[in-house]
Amino acid sequence: MKSMLSSLKEFIFDLFYPNFCVVCNGNPESGVNSICDQCYSKFELTNLENRINEVTNPGKIDRAFSGWYFNSEIQKVIHSLKYKDRAKLGAELGRNLGNYLPFSLVKPLDLLLPVPLHPVKKRDRGYNQALWIAKGLSSVWGIPMKTNVLWRVRYTKSQTTLSVEERQTNMKEAIRITKDLSGKNVGIVDDVLTTGSTIASCAKECKNKGAKTVVAITCCTPKIIVE
Repeated sequence: MKSMLSSLKEFIFDLFYPNFCVVCNGNPESGVNSICDQCYSKFELTNLENRINEVTNPGKIDRAFSGWYFNSEIQKVIHSLKYKDRAKLGAELGRNLGNYLPFSLVKPLDLLLPVPLHPVKKRDRGYNQALWIAKGLSSVWGIPMKTNVLWRVRYTKSQTTLSVEERQTNMKEAIRITKDLSGKNVGIVDDVLTTGSTIASCAKECKNKGAKTVVAITCCTPKIIVE
């Protein structure tokens, strides 16, 4: 009886709140996913190598890893995550990133820190997409995520249309840290790695607070890094 009631509730929920793939608008094979298997198969996987030598502005970043190359399919996902109130999509991406990117390649790692949003942007968006990605990643790797370490203390422009020099200036003195990180190996999590300016700003503050190593971890990165 209980099973029948559960099935009926699921049927009614699916009827009135259908789960559509954010890329193709089809129905994902799993009701808990927001991206269907066919669209996931179109995500272009990176070679999983440390990409630090390809980062235009590495700053104090020691290593850098991304799961997928930025293409039209993942662009739709990132856009939905950031601008269409799909916070939990970040956790799904984080879990898939954690399953694809072996922790053995990234370790040693003691904690994950999501790139912070300024309070004004967080209020407008309603959530920090990097936090949800880090949450999904944390659940797979078993590494704690901390949300009270990195703070965005200065409102910054979107980095999307800025040059490398403008990105560096835009992020200057935008990040603060409130905790001691002495001897810690830190992973800084974000959605996209382009020039590295945002994570480099976070990495600088982490090193100033005693972090031993800082690793950039993102869902995706352009095939050709912005120069």
